Amino acid sequence: MDAFAETFLRHPGRGKATARGRQVGGLSERRSGSDGSDADGRTMVTDTGAVARDVDDHALSTYLERHLSGSDAAVRLVDGLLGRISDQEEHDFLERFSRELEDERAVLRSIVDGLDHDRGLVQRGIGIATGVAAMAKTALPGSPDDLEALEALAVGVWGKRLLWGALQTVADVDERFDGLPLGALARQAEDQERELVGLRQRAIATSLLC
Repeated sequence: MDAFAETFLRHPGRGKATARGRQVGGLSERRSGSDGSDADGRTMVTDTGAVARDVDDHALSTYLERHLSGSDAAVRLVDGLLGRISDQEEHDFLERFSRELEDERAVLRSIVDGLDHDRGLVQRGIGIATGVAAMAKTALPGSPDDLEALEALAVGVWGKRLLWGALQTVADVDERFDGLPLGALARQAEDQERELVGLRQRAIATSLLC
């Protein structure tokens, strides 16, 4: 994981990251003064003529921090399930899932730490969002049962699959993402979702059926 952070630190951004200067994933570079060019008159154009913009480090960092906040809730849900589930096979999956969540969080954190952004502003924004979430939680008494927790985790993993897909799109134009195992992470999320949906199906019987 540290290698990813080192990669980002070796390529510091300046508000917006520099797009690739070579053809990558159907993108080619050309000089232009038309709409869509950056301050240097450079734009990235796809084979169909669509403009591919540079990466906004601040926006990307805020996006990733929000996903990290969501993963905090996922870790708490998994910990709660581990304390209640007695089936050994289900317990083994949840322990593996918990370890994978921590590894994924390390990847996201290494990216955030290497981006050029105002961390103070980002943290204040995330703090506000976390405070709102905490208030919403206190308004709903009790803790989620197994079925609700599994459904929340499955929805969260679906969102995580979208996250890895978004980062794959960013990686097409930003060389700092070279070497990041985004495809493997997306496949891992698919496996996690499949396992969670299976656990949810079993929880339906115990939670809703007499």
